[in-house]
Formats: sequence, C-alpha cells, structure tokens
Amino acid sequence: MDPQYGDLRTVVGSAGFVQAGLFRCPREHPLFRDSGPTRNFVVAFPRTSGCVVPEGRSPLFVSPEVAPLYNRGQRYVRTGLNRGGDRTDWIALTDAAAVLEIVREFDPSAEERPGTPLPATPAPVSPALYARQRFLIEALLRPSPPDDLAFEEEAFDIFRAVVRSACAAAGIEGPKPWGGAEAAVFVRARMAVEESYREPGDLATIASRAGISAVHLARIFRRHSGASVHRTIMSLRLRDSLDRLRDARADIASIALDLGFSDHSHFTAAFRRAFGITPSRARAVLSRGGWRDLRDRVRDERRANGPRIGFS
Repeated sequence: MDPQYGDLRTVVGSAGFVQAGLFRCPREHPLFRDSGPTRNFVVAFPRTSGCVVPEGRSPLFVSPEVAPLYNRGQRYVRTGLNRGGDRTDWIALTDAAAVLEIVREFDPSAEERPGTPLPATPAPVSPALYARQRFLIEALLRPSPPDDLAFEEEAFDIFRAVVRSACAAAGIEGPKPWGGAEAAVFVRARMAVEESYREPGDLATIASRAGISAVHLARIFRRHSGASVHRTIMSLRLRDSLDRLRDARADIASIALDLGFSDHSHFTAAFRRAFGITPSRARAVLSRGGWRDLRDRVRDERRANGPRIGFS
C-alpha cells in the first residue's frame, strides 16, 4: 500500500521506466481537492469528467475524451464537477531523459525545458486510443498479466500516442521525416534482438546492445518493421521451438524455459495462439516428419475455433 495515498493509488504494472495504475478517490476524501504533486511524468485517462486547475495555469476540463499530461512535481487541484469522485487510470514514465526524447520528436522546443517537457495542452483521446489503454489495464489486472516486455512496450507506445495528440492539439509542428541513417540503426537493433531473444529482458537491456535508447528502440521497430519488439521476440522464440520439438525426447517445459518463456503454460498458450495446436501435438507430428498431417491439424483447428487474438 502506498504510504501517502493508501488504497487510493494502485500500481498494477511496473517494468523498466514505465508504470501503470489506478487512482480512485471519492469526492469526500481529504485528498480529493489536492492530492499533492505528481511523482513522475504522467498521462492520465479519466473515467469521470471534471475540472482540474494546474498550478500557474488555466482550468482544464478533463473527461474520457481528453487526457491531461503532468510533469514531475506538477501540482493541481480538482474543482467544479467530479461528482462521482476521481476515477482515473494512468501511465507514468520515471525517466526524465526518456520523456524528453519522446516529446522532442513532436516538439523540438522541449529541449529548452528539460524539467517540464510534457505539453500543457490536454490530449484529445480517440475511442481507439481510450480502448487500447483500457485493454492494457484490464490485462494487467488478470491472474496471468502480460510479461514485462509486452507491458513496457505497449504502455510506452500509448504514452507516446498521447504526447503526439497533445502536441497536435497545441498546433506544434509534427515529427520530421527520418533519414536513411535510421535504416542502419534498425539493422543494429534487429540484430540485438536476434542475439538476445532467448533471454528475459526489458527495452533498456536490449537497446543497450544496439547502442541506442529504449525510447528509440521501441519507436524504430514499429516504424521499420511494422511490429513491436515483443512481437518480434515471440515470433523468433516460437519458430525456434519448432526445431526443438522435432526431438521426441525433448521436455517441453525445458524448451519453454530455455527459450525465455516464464513457464510451460506461458509457452503453450503462445504456441497455440500462433499455430492453432499445442506443442505436444506439434511434437508428435514433427518427430515423425508428418508435415501434411501437421498442416491439416493446424487448418482443422483454425476452422473449428477461428482466429486467436492475444496480447502482444
């Protein structure tokens, strides 16, 4: 329990420099009007509408359609509406340099205010973006939440999307086109992933191998490959597993751990989402070379159960 906020503030996910959580404050609570300065750099997704007045700024109307952004140490008070209290989901970054790097992509003038890089203008939130953060929060509340890398990358990307929306709403010029040098950086990043996909790790660990920042790693992967780092790693692990499953004597739990999965069930769930069958069924066919049988099993399974959608 948070010593300052008690059960008002709950962290539901934390990995690398990213956190996500809930803030639930009834209107009658002593901290409703002023709950103190923000601890990190926050994008907030209110589930209730109301008015907040940031210190030194004009009042802001916030709602599920508008996400306010708060720099570290920002103070504000709640006024006016909020009859249902403050029910907000949030994503926070703990690394000031990472936040500056994100904002600088959309607002070069952020370089002049390194301590307060987030824009003052709230971000319009599309239904798709609102749903995306809700799906992430709900996934984190499940008994089997997404692994750390998947959470970190998705939360970071949502944070970046809010910053981009806020800068656009403020009329700030968008990002500059990337040059050809970015392709070479992507190759380094892709090779770093290739060399480390069997090992558990966060964005910062993988990025250090490529000589770039975690922010740059996540951004460049989506731009150049159309896939996230986590999805790429999962794809490499699962393709590798097909080779290992050819050995009928191989222990599936050992394969899972050796490839970086947290346990047997995590591997089985990912394998089934990708290929439509369980690892044990695939091994039975692969070990005797029955590729046609395997093809038919995968096809029949997909016909029976339809496409699978998993958190990635």
